[in-house]
Amino acid sequence: MIIRRITEEDIPLLSELDKACFSVPWGPDSFRMLLGDSCDPYGAFEGEKLIGFGYILCIVDDAELLRLAVRQEYRRMGVARKLMETLKQVAREKGLTHMSLEVRESNAAAKALYESLGFVQVGTINNYYRQPKENACLLSAEL
Repeated sequence: MIIRRITEEDIPLLSELDKACFSVPWGPDSFRMLLGDSCDPYGAFEGEKLIGFGYILCIVDDAELLRLAVRQEYRRMGVARKLMETLKQVAREKGLTHMSLEVRESNAAAKALYESLGFVQVGTINNYYRQPKENACLLSAEL
């Protein structure tokens, strides 16, 4: 597995994986908009195959995790952990001091991963998610 920065050429792969992982997927235009200086997208690749990706948006001293996805057949193999470690390192190198994210209340596997990476719950956002409607746990970590 190789982790590298996402490029314009990877957008079709991102879009395809996003549709497979999220009930409300982003379109290719959303991914294109997020290739700017304040956003850091990274992908996990096996050969030419995108097996996971993560996006952080860097604002002032905070890196907000916008999206993290791993192909179903590659889950529980360390892909998400490696992506998160990479994103945290990128944020630290930019001089950021915090990382934040939202996760579905029911997503126990993701919450366990984030907690193992030093994230703590700092709040709840009622009815944050649609399709299906669900609260989000707001998590934060020091970098």
